[in-house]
Amino acid sequence: MSTHNRVSYPAFLVLGIIDAIGYGIIGPIVPAISNATGAGPAAAGALVATFGAGMVIGFYPAGYGVRRFGAATVLAVALGLSAVGAVGFLSSTSLPLFFAARFLMGL
Repeated sequence: MSTHNRVSYPAFLVLGIIDAIGYGIIGPIVPAISNATGAGPAAAGALVATFGAGMVIGFYPAGYGVRRFGAATVLAVALGLSAVGAVGFLSSTSLPLFFAARFLMGL
């Protein structure tokens, strides 16, 4: 196994774990966010879907980045965006900020 593969696999594993957490963490807290922000069912559903929308929109730039800068760089950026989004989500108090943070987590 090459050195590059030994470094990439753990990074992909961490990114996969963060991705799974991103999908799983929203479910139990949607009612609390709805109560705190006055969001209805449609807004709550859109908030959940924003993570996936961020992923879909991020696929093209990520693919370009892998070709141009390498997988390690793209993984580092992806982990950083996910961390910034998670911190933003934790510190948000308004619905637009929740949407922005969720989008960043998916991106």
